[in-house]
Formats: sequence, structure tokens, C-alpha cells
Amino acid sequence: MAKRSDVVYGVGDTYLETLNEAVIKLKRQREANRFIRPGSYKPKMIAADGSQPPARSVPAPEATDPALADFASITDMQALKKRLAKVRYLPSADMGWEHLFSPQAVLTQNWGGEGDFARMAEIVLARQGVQTQRITLKVTEKGCDRLAEMAGVDGVEIERLPAMIYHDAKGVRHTLVAPFLEPVTKLSGLVGGIREDEVSPKEMQATVSVHLLAKPIQGGQAKAGRELSDALSGETDTGAAEAIFLLAANPTLPELSRGAVDIGYTVVGRKVGPVVKAVFDGNDRRVIGNDTLDTGEYEVVGERITVSMHDSNLTFERYLEKGEVIVDRFHTLGLNLPDMTMAAAEKLDAVMQKIHQGEDAPDNISALKWYARSLIYKFVCAQTEYERDLAEKMNLVVGRSTKPRCIVVTVSRKAKDGLLKTAMDLRQVANQVHPRADGTDEAVHGFNIMSGIFASQLEADILPGKGLGFFEMLAHYPAETELFWLTSDARYGMEDELRAAIPARVHQLLSESSKTVLFPSQPAMVDGKPRWAWLEVDPDTYETIAVLDTGERGAMIERVFGELWKDGLDYITGGLVGVSSSIWSVSAFSLIMDDYEKIMAAAKKFALGLAGNFSTTVKVGDFEVSGAIGSKDPSGAYSGDGADLLNKGQEYKSLYDKLTDPKIDLGGFEGGFKDGVNFYFSMAGN
Repeated sequence: MAKRSDVVYGVGDTYLETLNEAVIKLKRQREANRFIRPGSYKPKMIAADGSQPPARSVPAPEATDPALADFASITDMQALKKRLAKVRYLPSADMGWEHLFSPQAVLTQNWGGEGDFARMAEIVLARQGVQTQRITLKVTEKGCDRLAEMAGVDGVEIERLPAMIYHDAKGVRHTLVAPFLEPVTKLSGLVGGIREDEVSPKEMQATVSVHLLAKPIQGGQAKAGRELSDALSGETDTGAAEAIFLLAANPTLPELSRGAVDIGYTVVGRKVGPVVKAVFDGNDRRVIGNDTLDTGEYEVVGERITVSMHDSNLTFERYLEKGEVIVDRFHTLGLNLPDMTMAAAEKLDAVMQKIHQGEDAPDNISALKWYARSLIYKFVCAQTEYERDLAEKMNLVVGRSTKPRCIVVTVSRKAKDGLLKTAMDLRQVANQVHPRADGTDEAVHGFNIMSGIFASQLEADILPGKGLGFFEMLAHYPAETELFWLTSDARYGMEDELRAAIPARVHQLLSESSKTVLFPSQPAMVDGKPRWAWLEVDPDTYETIAVLDTGERGAMIERVFGELWKDGLDYITGGLVGVSSSIWSVSAFSLIMDDYEKIMAAAKKFALGLAGNFSTTVKVGDFEVSGAIGSKDPSGAYSGDGADLLNKGQEYKSLYDKLTDPKIDLGGFEGGFKDGVNFYFSMAGN
């Protein structure tokens, strides 16, 4: 006799919908992992007429790809405990079974939280055919002390730990507790208070939403046959723009930890004008937005992408330049990516190089994905190496246990002239410093300052041909340029002066920030255009990052790639078409940086110069800063080659001259900044 089981589906779900979603997820995972069906072979692509072979999709490896085999080789709990003995435990804010990382991400970065360890144990037991029940247990004060000892931190504030109940082959009941991965019988005095309430099997979700910023077209109708580029192009004036919703996707955090994801736009038809949709390309699923925007009724002037992960809510807006169209933008997002040890980076690099060498006809979307991912993964690799070395020298424990990474690489164009623009936005990259019993505020501040300066310099070096960021603009300021430390209160007090002296977009970015900024008195001149950039420092944590006038916390580069564009639209999510072998070859660059030591040295030099800027004159390469903040003549000037040629024919009134009261009260910011930098040099500056 067969026993009938009633399967309960969620509201609106059906068996076919659930099955279809599972098949799609499996297909995308197999593509990413390059699954080859037994007996199949890869045919050589040729064109009968002798022209270029037809393009095909080349899925990019996930960042954690090399760790898949590592985790797959773990078949029992003994092997898992042996492997995790080499993995650091870091507390993750009392999340119980909720976890941020996939098993392969934990093994890639070599640390994880209690929820991560519990999920890995659950999977390994399932491989043995063991059915488990999720529960949580209360942690005693003694248990918290043991967790703090495991993590090497001062204290842990966790109320409950994830655990699971299972029965062995003899029917004996066991309760396994993470992160100890020991039975509860061996944890006397550490845990208690079993709660056998059903724990949701769902993983923590992120939310990625896309809005287009658009203005109603006067009269409500566009001329018949209006060209797509005219219908979609926008001006830098952003007044009266509406935020029109297009898409929301809900990838899980463990899914995001495996590798980068993408956002693009596509034209899906025509009404009054071309109709646009947004597409989210995730690791497990593609989400095509149900909502649309008719460009015959609205003029698109920009976009807004919002990312919510754990306790982080990040919003970034990007406006179109004149002649730029929204479907010619493509974003690759590194969300909740794990740290990448040098060993992990070398393995991933080998995998990517092998696949890359075997492909000669990637389609456009594949080339874009590979290109953007190579930039993100190279950044994460170098950042991980620097931060680990810095933390070790300063005797700190670091790890993004509750504050996930958010890096966005945007590739765009303004016209079909082959000009490709790449921008890297370090929206959230600061590491978390976990408190130690012997730790000091100066150590934390020093780490945050140095890691932020390094990251801001690193991203410009990551971009092919050297990008343009805050530090690169130092060589483009007029000689009389002055730099000011401006608190949010100071900016509020000089609202009218700022509004009159800087572009509206720059003023908006400064108004939205509560950070203290190092701001120039006038713009740099780059390719004949005024550009603004500043350094942003959190007055409480001293987390530091560079910001551009476009809103990116990072750098950008415009570069012409040979034979970049072809006619037609051949990607479902956008109009970036005809990406040639030029961009494909760029994506083959090694993830291991050659000039890593050079960037480290530059970060040290600049930090020393900033600390000295509060009270003395310090030379930093060709950039000199002098005068105490609050005095009547603080200054900063570039004295290198070409300084006398910059900004000729156009003068900008100094922002400093507009200040009615130049005295700026920095409170304890000055002392904290200097103490942090000085502590760094005393511990790790040699």
C-alpha cells in the first residue's frame, strides 16, 4: 500500500510553478559550474561563409567556484569538523539559523558564523541520508565566554544558537550545536533551554529594486517614429523627475555570496514610444520586471537602484548624460561577496584563465559579465590581502559578519562611437572590526582610515588603463586650490555659499551625507571639464572612502576599444551591443595585482599627509598641504608637471573667499583622525 502525502504550496504556487522554478535554478547552477552531460561534446563554431563564427554564451565562474570541490569532498561530520578547525568563527549578531554565506563562500574566506556552520552540518548530514530538525538553544553567560574565546574577541552577546536534532542508525536521538559542532551532552553549562519550535528553512533574503527617474513629456505624446536614442536620452537637470518602479528581486544572501549578479534594461515593444523593462540576472534565477516605462510618455533622466541586505539599506542614483540612453547601461553587482584569500584567488584565476583560453566567440553579454567580474574579483582579492595583513599587524579581528559588501561596476556608452565608460562604485566595502579585550579606539580608527584610503586608491588601479578617482584628480587641480575639512554642521552653516559655488548634484550629495569631508575649493579640470571629488570620513568610526561628483564612491574610466559596436540589439536586457574581442581580452587579465606593494606605499604616504594637514606642511608627492584647519590660510596645491597649464582660460572664485567665518569647529574629529593614523604607523607603518 502506498501512503498518500499532501504537499502544501504557498499562496499562488502550483506544482508546475514550483517545478519550473527548481529546474531554472538547477540549469543556471549547472551553467555556472560548467556541467557537462556525460557523452556530450563541444562542437567547434564556424561560419560557412568564412566570416566570424557565431557568438555563444560563456557563463562566468562564480567567485567561490574553486571551493565547490572542497565542500563536496566532505562526506561526514568528522571530515567537516576537521575542515572547519582551519576556519575562524566570528559571531553574527544573534541570528540563529539565519546565515549570510554559502558553504563554498565560508571555505573561500576561511571564516563564518554560527548559522553558516550549522547549515554546512545540515547539508553534510543530509548527504549521509540523515533527516534533521532545526531548533535553537539558549546560550549561558559561560557559553558566551566560550564563543568569545573561539572568535578571539572581547565579548559575545548572543541569546540563542542554532542546533539540530537527528537520530542515528540505531534510533538514538542526538542534538548537535553550532558553532561548536558538538552534541549538547558535551556542552554542559554552555547551552540550555531547547526550543523545538519549527525553524523556517528559508534563507535570508536581500531585496534589489530598480526605479527609473523620468519626467513626463509635455503634451503626453511624442512625435511618431521618434528615435530610441532621442526617446531615452536625458539631461543633467534632474528637477521634477519621478521615480517609476520597474523591478524588485529577492535573491538570498547565501546565493549572492557565491558570485556577482547583473542588472540591465531591454526594449520589449512600442506604444507611444519604445517600452523599457528592467532585468535582474542572479546566480539562481533571472527576474524580468512586470512593470514598464513608455519612453514616448516619459523622458528618462536617470535611475535609482536600492539594495537591502541584512541591516544595510543602500541607494544609489545615476543620472544620464546628454546623449546617453538607459538601455546602454549595464551593472554588475558584487553583493555580500566573501573575502578572497590569495590561495582562493589563485585557484579562481586558474579556472577563469582556462575557460577564457578555450573560448573565441563569446556573445556580448558574456563579454560584459566577464569584464565586470574580473574587476570586482581583482578588487576583492587585493582588499582582502591588504586588510588581513593590516589587521594582523595591528592585532585586530576583522570580518563582515553583519555588514555585507556592495560593489557596483557600471559599463555604459553615450553614442555609437566606441567610447566605453566603466565606473566602479564602492558603495559599502568597509570591514567590521570586532572588539578585543586589549583593543583601543586608536587601533580601530587607524584600521578604518588606512583600509579606506587603500580601497579608494586601489579601485582606480583596478580599472584598465588607470581610472580617474579622488587621488588621480590631485594632479589636475589649479595651483591655488585649497582643501577644507567640512563637517556636516559646517556645510549646513554655509548652505548658501555652497549652493552658489558648486553644481546642484554635488550639493545634493553633500547634503545627504552626515560625514566629514575633505573638500576642494574649486574643481579639477579633466579633459577640459570641471570635475569634483572629495574624501568622506565617518566622524564616529573614521571609515574613509573617496566620492566622485557622479555619486560613485570610487573611480571611472572612459576608453575606446577597437571595433566595439555593431548594429542591432542582441542582448535581452539592454542595448550594449557588439562587444568585441577587445573587451573579452581585457577580462582575461590576472586577478593577482602586480603593483600591490606600490598602492600600499601610496596609501601610507597620503594618510601621513592628511594627518599633517591639520597643523603642518607636508609634501605628498607633487601635492602639498599646509596650514592648520581653522586658520585664515589653509591651503593645498599641486606642483607637478603641467600644473601651470591646467584651468587656463577659465577661473573659478575660491570657495574659501565665500566663507564669512572661516573658523570650522572639528570637535574631536581632528584628534581622533591624527591618533588613528599615528597608531597605524606605530604598529604597521614600516
